Amino acid sequence: MYCFSGLFIKRIMKQVYFLLSILYMQAMTLPASAYSDHRNRKVDSLENVLRKAPPKDKVDCLRIYNDLAWGYLEINEQKSTYYADCGIALAQEVKDYRKLADLYRIKGMHHWGNSRYGQAKACFDKSLDVLGLMRKSGKYDERTIDDTESSIYGSMGNLYNTWGNDAKAIYYYLQALKLFRKHGWKESESIAYSCIAELYYGMGNLKRAETYLAKGIAAAKTTRDSLMLCNNYRGMAKIHMQHKQYEKAERLMDFVYRYTFSHPDEEGSSRGDCLLCMADIYLAKGDLKKAEQVIDLHETMNRDMHRSEASFECQKAQLAMLKGDWTKVCEQAKRALEEDGQAPEIGVAAAWLLAKAYAHMGEPAKAVSMMDKADSLRTRQANHAYQTSLAEQEVRFDSERKDIKIEQLANARATYLMLFLAATLLVVLLIALFFYRRKANNRQKELLTARIIMETEVKERQMLAKDLHDGLGGMLSLLKLKIREQVTGEPLQILDKSIADLRRISHHMMPEELITHGLEVSLRDFAASVPGAQFHFFGERNHLQQDVELVLYRCAYELVNNVMKHAAAARIDIQLIQQSGSIILTVSDNGKGFDVSQETKGMGLQNIRARIARYQGRMEIISHMGEGTEINVTIPL
Repeated sequence: MYCFSGLFIKRIMKQVYFLLSILYMQAMTLPASAYSDHRNRKVDSLENVLRKAPPKDKVDCLRIYNDLAWGYLEINEQKSTYYADCGIALAQEVKDYRKLADLYRIKGMHHWGNSRYGQAKACFDKSLDVLGLMRKSGKYDERTIDDTESSIYGSMGNLYNTWGNDAKAIYYYLQALKLFRKHGWKESESIAYSCIAELYYGMGNLKRAETYLAKGIAAAKTTRDSLMLCNNYRGMAKIHMQHKQYEKAERLMDFVYRYTFSHPDEEGSSRGDCLLCMADIYLAKGDLKKAEQVIDLHETMNRDMHRSEASFECQKAQLAMLKGDWTKVCEQAKRALEEDGQAPEIGVAAAWLLAKAYAHMGEPAKAVSMMDKADSLRTRQANHAYQTSLAEQEVRFDSERKDIKIEQLANARATYLMLFLAATLLVVLLIALFFYRRKANNRQKELLTARIIMETEVKERQMLAKDLHDGLGGMLSLLKLKIREQVTGEPLQILDKSIADLRRISHHMMPEELITHGLEVSLRDFAASVPGAQFHFFGERNHLQQDVELVLYRCAYELVNNVMKHAAAARIDIQLIQQSGSIILTVSDNGKGFDVSQETKGMGLQNIRARIARYQGRMEIISHMGEGTEINVTIPL
């Protein structure tokens, strides 16, 4: 599996640190003879600078620690970790968060390379924490932050790749890929596509693997980077081989072979992977001669590098099987299982080879055991939930760019919708305010009209009452004085009653108490003049408009007269209830009652309704045959 660390450290970072070292040494004006290169990384020269003339500036010193930590990354773990720790302490002091994140990542890469996965994760998590400080500090531009973040994601993808958690590996590769695409870093894109494709290939999802490899090839061709092209060609050749398209696979691997072996400075694993893929193609084609040549070359290279590979051992077992050497098949397949029994694809192939070998050697029990092991590994490899999880990660990433556009459109739509709703609400409020003001103005006009009418009526009543009392009343009194000595008996009594009725009528048309003392006193005096009537007042004694008092007094007068004429009641209760916002007049009796639906259209009640309507008042009648009547008149204040 190709990963970000090897490609960047071996190919890119080596050149970067080499140039940085030269520039720094020139700045320190040390003679060239003082340097002794260690694998062309200038780490010895930088250490001499620290020993002989350490820079006084902490920033310069941090730069050297950082360069040494990177320079020793694949040479000496102890020294690389030591300089990383020194750099971390100094980076925290000078608050250089970018170098602090890189140095934590270096330590994590050492733990990862030595299979200390939990410690590696802790270091990468610290790098992500420092990334937050980078954003808050405001010292770094977006490109620098994204460069650091994508490097951390790439390292975490490598960690989970080798840790065996392919779902998380793909997730972090995709996060890194998102940043690569954002800035157009095509070489890094190509690496990420290759890594993701290799994971999908390992789980047997050839369609997705081919999709990502095609993208990786397109990105590599854009940069004209042959190494990146080789990574994706090798993956595509494996897919062609699975489809039995051996000629296509062989053409791609021919390009990979020529480039890889013409650049010996590249990683040895690149040449080893190239030979493994070529051997698989020749074995699948049945070209034993070429397969044996490639396997021999691979074995020689591995012997020189003092290493072995499970996939290589599996290929030797496959070659032995094609030759019919079952004893050697058992030997090589067992070695493949022992070296990498956790890789499902290699384990399945090795287990089946052993099962075939045991079957040919007459050991059915062992053959069945190996077949069960192969089935178990295949089940693990093809776990449906596992593939579903990975597919969801991939789909989520593919939809992220669309989601960004959708989110932008949704935000714009939401903004326009909010503006539209705000404008609509404003229009509705304006319309409501217009009608409210119009209604309020109409009510004010109605009230003003009612008061003018009532004031006119009051004046007319005052004049009429005065004329009746002073004019007609005076004339009747004078007539009584003139005829009292000549007429006696019933005529004189009728005249006395007429004078009394006239005074009562003129008094109630515009009672003097109403003008002088108000409604409560007037109604109390009125109740005292009516046999069986009682008056009660409840609530607050607030000042009322004179026209309102006159309306209520006339309503009470009309209602009491109706009771006296029609109800045959022995008791009449008059109540005045004054409360916040309204005043209520209630007249009730214990008379014979009446049918409300039949008897509410008399002239007296119609007059009351007309009077109170001018003040938005209302009248409520409650009556039952034989149980009396209660009438409530309510006028809002």
